[in-house]
Amino acid sequence: MARSLVIYHVIGFPISSPINVPGSRRKFPRSGPADRSWTEFGHRSRHIFATLNDMAEQPPPAPFAPPGTELSAYAPPAPPGRLRNLTPHDPLLLIGTDGQQLALPAEQPPARLAERHVPEASLLADGVRVPVVRIEYHDPVDLPNPETGTLLVVSQLVARALPERHDLRVPAALLRDHTGAVTGCRALARFDHGPTDEEG
Repeated sequence: MARSLVIYHVIGFPISSPINVPGSRRKFPRSGPADRSWTEFGHRSRHIFATLNDMAEQPPPAPFAPPGTELSAYAPPAPPGRLRNLTPHDPLLLIGTDGQQLALPAEQPPARLAERHVPEASLLADGVRVPVVRIEYHDPVDLPNPETGTLLVVSQLVARALPERHDLRVPAALLRDHTGAVTGCRALARFDHGPTDEEG
């Protein structure tokens, strides 16, 4: 039924105006003047069916991976590479798609952004005057330069601030202990910063 609707729409015939084809039990839709050439109709129909056959031969798109499903079934594996843990989590436990575990020791010091505190006001809390400042983030600190075949696992703050760095990844699907502290993750993520100038 869906395929028929596509054919009618592309050819331009309204479904509500059928006509009989001699020697056939099928009813074909009518459009335009009554003297529409059956030869034209046949050529256009064959063109549509050929297009549909070509579409049917193409591989279907990759399905969406629902949460908690096996990621390896939906995404091709990346080429082997090296991971460096530049987060404060030491070690960072990675759980692979096959259940295997990889403990990444943290490199010291962790990558961060330089920050500047700009005083704005103060507040009085239980007799103690507490300053209120505005934090301004600047250039990264202790972040290595890009290296071929190496991905750097960093904090979200660092990754968001550097959209031009395609080698940065952040822990995703976090694992926590009984105190709520991050101990590992089940995936590594990158931020989609939108199209770049290179991509047009």
